[in-house]
Amino acid sequence: MEHLTPEAGKHIVKILTQSSDVILFSSAMPSAITGSGHINEQWAEYWIELFKNEDFDFVDNIRPRFWDNDGILWWHAQNTFIFINNNLRGKYFDENLLNKFQLPAKIIHHKCIETIEKQQRNQTVSETIKIPYIRTTISDIAQSKKKYALWGAGKHTKWFLDICKKYNLQQPLIIVDDFTDLSIIESIPIIHSDLLNEKIIDIIYISSDHSETIGKIKNNIMKKNINNFLELYK
Repeated sequence: MEHLTPEAGKHIVKILTQSSDVILFSSAMPSAITGSGHINEQWAEYWIELFKNEDFDFVDNIRPRFWDNDGILWWHAQNTFIFINNNLRGKYFDENLLNKFQLPAKIIHHKCIETIEKQQRNQTVSETIKIPYIRTTISDIAQSKKKYALWGAGKHTKWFLDICKKYNLQQPLIIVDDFTDLSIIESIPIIHSDLLNEKIIDIIYISSDHSETIGKIKNNIMKKNINNFLELYK
């Protein structure tokens, strides 16, 4: 259901309730882990209300039964409910189980949380590997009010801009790149090197870790008689 638009989801609920009196139902709840193609993640109450409109009760006996079962994928244990036509009350389930949450309505499975924490640790390790190469630059930017440009509009620049945001650092005044179709990244204008005016910037940081590319950029900068530049990732 998480792969369908809200309108399509409502339509599917109608089809399900017209097709069976007992429905095993599962749909992804909101979390920091969003699956591929998920466009309609909802808490259980959302679907419960849609089934209620079709005169179906809900039974929350799947989650507590399988919550700690390592043989069940956590998203199935977290997201699965039974819906039953209320004309059948008392036939399949004790009425004391109907329309009562056995676990909190908005609860994220502990294995989901563990997965999120693992992803965050991996991201931290990834940043730790990269940051030493630019720590001097970050410190320089943080401690000064230099107007600077980044030369290069590729993945390294996008990553560096994320670092600037994360640590609330001063953003570059402009980005210079002669081989991109982009005109802006993160609200920062991209210009061709022919338009570069050294009078409006104090320093250029070369945003590349490819030695051949860096060499070409250096030659281009020096041809413009600009001497104040550094390699961002050296």
